[in-house]
Amino acid sequence: MHSIETFPRDTPSYLFIGGNPRSGTSALTSLINHHPDAVVGMERYAPLWGRDELTPAHFTAEEFFAPRDFDAGKRAREFERERYQARYDKTVLRGDKYPYVTRHLDYITSTFPGCQVLFILRNPLSVSESFQARFDNPDDKAFALDGIQALTRWNNSLRQLADGLAAGLNIAVVTYERAFASREAAKRIFETVGLPPESVDWLGVDRVVQRAAELNVAETSRNEATRWKIAMEANFDLYRKMVNEACILRDM
Repeated sequence: MHSIETFPRDTPSYLFIGGNPRSGTSALTSLINHHPDAVVGMERYAPLWGRDELTPAHFTAEEFFAPRDFDAGKRAREFERERYQARYDKTVLRGDKYPYVTRHLDYITSTFPGCQVLFILRNPLSVSESFQARFDNPDDKAFALDGIQALTRWNNSLRQLADGLAAGLNIAVVTYERAFASREAAKRIFETVGLPPESVDWLGVDRVVQRAAELNVAETSRNEATRWKIAMEANFDLYRKMVNEACILRDM
């Protein structure tokens, strides 16, 4: 089983969570935040990620819990600051969730030496259908890409992940289809990033797992053009390689 390297706990280290949009990055962040020793932002610094301007100074409590228009993503407004602020100074893992983290691997690994990256991978059909559902919703202005256009980003994200692993970067891969399937899967995720499972808020984790189960049976619109495009152009060979060789949950 692949395990990302863990580090001494005398000072906080950094954990960054990524994955192509609509792959479960928010749910994975929620799961990690159910451990008292970790606080990971919900796209807290999205504008800075895009400009490669994120630094360790942004993870002081004073900065992290003071979102401003120029440095905070939209999801950061939903972050439960009061819940996490009191425990922040005692955390051993701090970081941020940003779906396109693989675009910035060189920058973050040089700026945050020893940082850990947790990447969630989801099958392209589900990702594209999720994009399409939001694209078709007239009340949802956040997604400008349809399911077919989303495939290009999925392929790019997969290739960037593979390149980062080939370069020996400190990345662990989980699959959406396994990450929220059970407490056992969650336990392995916590162990992989160096968080002792005995301290986890397991009732909170159960809520994340239950929510994923509810979404798993939710109906989605079927689009044959999208499915055909995925069948023809998704990089399934590389996807299977990542699932079978890199995923820490592959035996579950």
